[in-house]
Amino acid sequence: MKYEEAACLGMETEIFFTFEDALPQFDIESVTTVRKICFKCPIWRDCLIQGFRQEKYGIWGGITEVERQHIRNGRGMSQRLRRDCSQMGVAAEEVYGALKEAQRQAREANDV
Repeated sequence: MKYEEAACLGMETEIFFTFEDALPQFDIESVTTVRKICFKCPIWRDCLIQGFRQEKYGIWGGITEVERQHIRNGRGMSQRLRRDCSQMGVAAEEVYGALKEAQRQAREANDV
């Protein structure tokens, strides 16, 4: 993953590892606002895969730890994630496809 290309480069990492109600202290409105950063990033898919395969906590590639757990458990994408994708012009199917690819890679690497 080419971290030097990340849209979040130079941002406080706490933004991606805090509870949503604490985001305003970083001038961040919500998880939806964080997703906007992620989904415009050139490496968001790589970040999503990293988060799915190896990270238990935080927002990776615009996906929260709870949302990753839902995918792992076969519950699919949350309504909020689908809504955010729609509002940002990101195809939910593209995000879901990236999540399923991450899940496949994790299984192959025995990460999950």
